[in-house]
Amino acid sequence: MFIVLTTVAIFFGYHMNWIRQRHDAIQSCAYHLVPAEAPGVLWLFGEQGYSDIWIETKNKDPSPTEERRESERVARLFPEAKNIVVTYWEYGVHR
Repeated sequence: MFIVLTTVAIFFGYHMNWIRQRHDAIQSCAYHLVPAEAPGVLWLFGEQGYSDIWIETKNKDPSPTEERRESERVARLFPEAKNIVVTYWEYGVHR
């Protein structure tokens, strides 16, 4: 019984941490999201999936390495996303 409860607790803890990281990423840098089906069992927790994610970078001239690193980080958090775009946005001017 203890092993079953421990396994269930680890399962819930892992997924709740993943959801927290997804929400943090959305609040900190994503500004355009297209809804889709959530990956895996996240839908059981009421989590929304996204097929397209546009990320706003704080750096006016991000290097290709920074853009790739941010895209990879978001891709790990949102495996359902088909398109992840890293861009800079200031005063309504898109670059």
